[in-house]
Amino acid sequence: MPQERERNEAVYRQLGRRIRACRKKLAMTQSDLAKQIAVARASVANIELGKQRVSIELLFAIGKVLKTEPRDLLPCMSELLSPAPPIPNEVLAENPELADWLQRVTTRASERRMDATEIPEETARPNKGTRRAQASKRKKSSRTG
Repeated sequence: MPQERERNEAVYRQLGRRIRACRKKLAMTQSDLAKQIAVARASVANIELGKQRVSIELLFAIGKVLKTEPRDLLPCMSELLSPAPPIPNEVLAENPELADWLQRVTTRASERRMDATEIPEETARPNKGTRRAQASKRKKSSRTG
């Protein structure tokens, strides 16, 4: 059980690191991100430190603001397992294909090209005004329908 808890904590730490890297790449502050996803700046700080869990809806909202796919913010299983011993430089020098392949598979998602993510507005975390506006829209459409 302690090992599982440790792995869960590692997931949130890696997620937080990726969110921070993407945010900084866009020259965005924690406050900027917090305003756009309708949470407190302290929540963004805690998410980036891996101390706060992230709902799926919030993950999608963060991905949209950071112009990246939510799946690219999640760590790979290999990142959560114990690290493998490094391959000696001599072996890599003798096997350029191995070195090239190793470079490709170890490239982190946060270092890849970030694509804009188009997600439906209803999956983004709405603020209070948006919920009221949506409820009002539903009322009006049910009257006219």
